[in-house]
Amino acid sequence: MKKSRAKDIVKRWMFPTEKKSYMGGIEDRPILARSKGQTVTDIEEKKYLDFQSGQMGAALGHQHPRILDCITKTVETMLHSSNVMLNVPRLRLHERLGMLMPASLQRSLFLVSGSDSIEGAIDLARKDTGG
Repeated sequence: MKKSRAKDIVKRWMFPTEKKSYMGGIEDRPILARSKGQTVTDIEEKKYLDFQSGQMGAALGHQHPRILDCITKTVETMLHSSNVMLNVPRLRLHERLGMLMPASLQRSLFLVSGSDSIEGAIDLARKDTGG
């Protein structure tokens, strides 16, 4: 994407950011176009070490072969499943976690969000300790 096209999109379709806010001035920062390994490249072909992608699999490097294999396998088998039904990948993860954990922690429960998980952990701790 050309810089002029990006600026047109920003001007027409984005709310302007407050310059002093967390994401303030994002419209004036480099615009990333590609990633590979630990490097991201902007639309002007300038390369940066990626120290900002702590989320998801990027901490392992962009396009890491093991991550790509998992993504490909997932897309070819089952990309999404509701939490109200079991699925084979989830059952395999329950089993794998159970085999890795000590006996008192072998059971697992996957919830929807972080707040659900915290609430579930508190409930389990109360049930286990009686308090």
